[in-house]
Amino acid sequence: MPERRKDDEKIDELIGMVTEQKVLVEQVHKALFGNNGNPGMKAEWERHKGGLQAFKFVAGGSGIVATVLVVIKILEYIL
Repeated sequence: MPERRKDDEKIDELIGMVTEQKVLVEQVHKALFGNNGNPGMKAEWERHKGGLQAFKFVAGGSGIVATVLVVIKILEYIL
């Protein structure tokens, strides 16, 4: 009988751990995808992604311009 009691305690502990993980998964899901009509982080990311793409285009363009200017200055120095 004491062995069964010990096993029941282990089973109860495992059930508690699984329940806790389930609650955490539900909270993460609600944060990512929203709940009750509220947008989640995924929707917010989609909304801001266009602005980030424009910034990346401008930053990449300025990098190309800076590289071309360095090449021009090097050619001027050599010639």
